[in-house]
Amino acid sequence: MVKKKLSVYRYHDYKRYFEDLIKLNGVNGLTLRKLALMLEISPSYLSQVISGKKDFSADILKKFRKVLRIDKYEMQHLTELLSLSRSENQKEKIAIFDKIIKDKKYQKNNPEELEAYSYLSHWYFVALKEYFTFNPKISSYSDIRNSFAHKIKDSEIKKAINFLVKEKFIEISEDSQVKILKEQVDCYSDIYRLSLSSFHKQMFNLAIESIYLTVRENRLFLGNSVSLSEGGFKKVKDIIQKAHEEIADIEKQEAGKSQVYHIGLAAFPLTKKRVG
Repeated sequence: MVKKKLSVYRYHDYKRYFEDLIKLNGVNGLTLRKLALMLEISPSYLSQVISGKKDFSADILKKFRKVLRIDKYEMQHLTELLSLSRSENQKEKIAIFDKIIKDKKYQKNNPEELEAYSYLSHWYFVALKEYFTFNPKISSYSDIRNSFAHKIKDSEIKKAINFLVKEKFIEISEDSQVKILKEQVDCYSDIYRLSLSSFHKQMFNLAIESIYLTVRENRLFLGNSVSLSEGGFKKVKDIIQKAHEEIADIEKQEAGKSQVYHIGLAAFPLTKKRVG
C-alpha cells in the first residue's frame, strides 16, 4: 500500500499523477515494478501508460482505489481524467471537463486553471475586458450590446462583468467607472491546451461571421496552403512571432483606441511528416 498520498484534484493528467506518486514514495522503496505488482499488471505496461504510449482500462484503474487509499470521489476524478485522456473529440473533452470543474474540491485546488478556462471559454469575457480599456464607464447593457459587431445577450454581458469583477480583472466604482486590474490570465497546466482550443474555435467561428457582417475595408483575411521544409516552417514561425510582438507594441503605444479587434496568426500542418 502506498504510504504518501498526493491530491488527485491537482492533476489534469492521471499519468502524471502516477508518475509523481512513484517519485514521492521512492524514498519508502516504492518502485514502478512494486506498484505494478500491487496492481497485478506488468511493469512494462505500467511504464507505457506513464510515458503516454497507452491508457489504463477502467477495470485496472479501479484497482488503484485500495492501493492508493483514495475515496470514491477521488476515484471518480481519476476516472474522469482517464476519459479526458482517451477522448480525441474536443466537444467531448469540454463536456468531460465541464463535469470535472463542478467538483468543489477541484475548484479549491485549481483556482488559476478554473479562472483561465472560464475566461478563455467565453469570447465575450475577453472582448468586454478589452472594450473597457477605451470605454471605461458602464452606462447600460444596451449600449454595450450595440457596440458589438457580433450578437451578445444582456445575460452574457452581466455574466461577463460578474466574472471580471470576481476574478479581479476589473474594478467598478460607485459611479460605474471601470478600472482594469489585470491584463491576462496565467495558466501553465495541461488544461491550458483545452482552454486555448476552445478560445480559438470561438474566434474562428466569429471570423467566418465577419466575412458577412463586416465590410472588406474593416477586416483582413489572409491564408495560404504551402509546402515547406522544417527549416522553411521555422522561418515562417519566426516571421509570425515577430509580427505578433510588433502588434503588441502597437497596442501599447495606442492613445486613441476605439474598437476591439481579434488578430489571429496561425500556422499548422495539414499533412503528416514524411518518413524516409
